Amino acid sequence: MKCMECGSTESSFDDRLGYHICSDCGLVLNVEIFEETSSAMESDSKYGMGSTIQFGNRSKTSVKHSLRLNHIKTEAKSKFWSEGDIATHNTCMMYLSPYKPYKLSLRREVEHYYQELQRNRVLIGLPTEVRAAGLAYFILKDESIFVSLKSLQKTTGVHRSKIMRASKKIAKFYRKSHIFGVRDVHDVVTVCLDKSGADIKDRNLIFAFVDYVSNYYESVNVRVGNGEIAGAVYIACKMLGHSVLQRELASTVNISEVTLRIHIRKICELIQIERTILNKYNVNKIIGGIRE
Repeated sequence: MKCMECGSTESSFDDRLGYHICSDCGLVLNVEIFEETSSAMESDSKYGMGSTIQFGNRSKTSVKHSLRLNHIKTEAKSKFWSEGDIATHNTCMMYLSPYKPYKLSLRREVEHYYQELQRNRVLIGLPTEVRAAGLAYFILKDESIFVSLKSLQKTTGVHRSKIMRASKKIAKFYRKSHIFGVRDVHDVVTVCLDKSGADIKDRNLIFAFVDYVSNYYESVNVRVGNGEIAGAVYIACKMLGHSVLQRELASTVNISEVTLRIHIRKICELIQIERTILNKYNVNKIIGGIRE
């Protein structure tokens, strides 16, 4: 049976709803309405090996066989999604769309994650939107795609505390809690430069300067956040003569312009350079420890 939507020839049958569903895109191919009847007949004893359970024209003899049949039916039902599961899956795909291009592999990845989470009752009791947003944030973090909780909250309409709670449940189940404590500095720098609107082709010196500032902070046991990274990007751009607006950098990492200026001032004090004459410094010399 070929799918009219995606052209796939793989389909599955939902015996509970009577649907033939495309395995790739989830389109309902056709509906078969049927009625299943059952009757029990006893022969030698009420619970003996002669008991018979009939389903339509087929029968399975003995209580042992009937229990096995029920087990098979339960397993079969678990392979198919309810309407709520399909809604969660599609909502998660919608939440991911601004950050990841749609691919069939992405759809299958989301499907695999959600089926496993449902089977193990990890997200039990959470609304559809929270499940979808939590799974979307987990996938983005796991693939080191930089996205702030504030922007994801705007995209999904789900409060960031609920997104984080659901994501951490998922991360704990997959033993990946560490992804919420790891920040790829270069990814943050790339996002800052991409959204700043500056036409900067050679970014290696900016990456090197941000690494220099990060190492400096670590040497004095100070944690480097996105605000510090954005501040270092601004300083490096000014040294190299690139025009970058503080407003754009601040909005990229979800801080105010005032907070960004505070980070810039602290970085300048830490590495001992004058904030008012940044365009007179050479990035390579600053990284090499030379102050003129």
